[in-house]
Amino acid sequence: MQEDKNIKLLLQEYGVEETSSSFNNDIMQRINAALATKQSKPLLNNFIIRLLKIAFLIVAISVISLFCFVPNLNFSFDIRNNIFNQLFTFIIVFWIGMLMNICLNKIWSKKTVLYN
Repeated sequence: MQEDKNIKLLLQEYGVEETSSSFNNDIMQRINAALATKQSKPLLNNFIIRLLKIAFLIVAISVISLFCFVPNLNFSFDIRNNIFNQLFTFIIVFWIGMLMNICLNKIWSKKTVLYN
C-alpha cells in the first residue's frame, strides 16, 4: 500500500512533462540531417563491377565473333525440345524484367530527388 502511494506521488510530480512546441520539428531536422550525411556504400567495389563488365563484354564479343567468322562451326541444339524452349524463354523474360527494373529504378530515383 505504501509503495502505491510513493508511485502515485512520483507520477504526479514527474510523470506529466510537457514537450516544447518545436519538439517534432527539431527531431525531424535531426533525422533529415542524419540521412543527408549518411553515405551509402555499394555492395560491390567499383573495380569489381568494371571487371565484371569487361569480362562480360569479352565473352559476348568472342562468342559473336566465333559464330560470325568460323563458318564450319556446327553448334546446334534442338530448340523444339520442351526443356530448351522453356529455358530459353525464361532467360529472355528474366533479362527483360531485369532491364525494365533498372530503367524504372533510375526514373523513380530521379523523381524522388526532384520532390525532396
